[in-house]
Amino acid sequence: MLNRTPPAEIAASYQFSEREVLRHFIKLDRLKVIELQPGNHVRLLVNRHFSWRAGGPVQRHIHDKLLREFTSSHFIAPAEEFFFHGSEVSDAGLNDLKRVLQNAARQCADVIERDRGPRSDRHGAAFVLALRRWNYSGFMHFRRT
Repeated sequence: MLNRTPPAEIAASYQFSEREVLRHFIKLDRLKVIELQPGNHVRLLVNRHFSWRAGGPVQRHIHDKLLREFTSSHFIAPAEEFFFHGSEVSDAGLNDLKRVLQNAARQCADVIERDRGPRSDRHGAAFVLALRRWNYSGFMHFRRT
């Protein structure tokens, strides 16, 4: 639904019956995530660019399952990209980096929102933007106390 996929396409793509899709829509309607409208049309009631609750069950699942699988690639295919850069940075620099990542996330979400290519040309894709205070544990025994 976040990708504005019609129920019939969801049923076809995921091998659900349209009745099963409708049952899930009814649950989401009761949770006030969507508004189920006549003709099984859906109006999203949450911001398309929401974030999962920090430390919540969905974010834990993403961390435990999805990120492990996502980052297990070597990112060498033509349509893949991976950047990693670590450095020491001040609190002000960390805040600046956070703002840059927030803007990049908004820009990525805008690209996805504007993408109107035919369904047959679409492929699953994901992007990760991450920032945190972090030192690799393997270097800890080299640090001076």
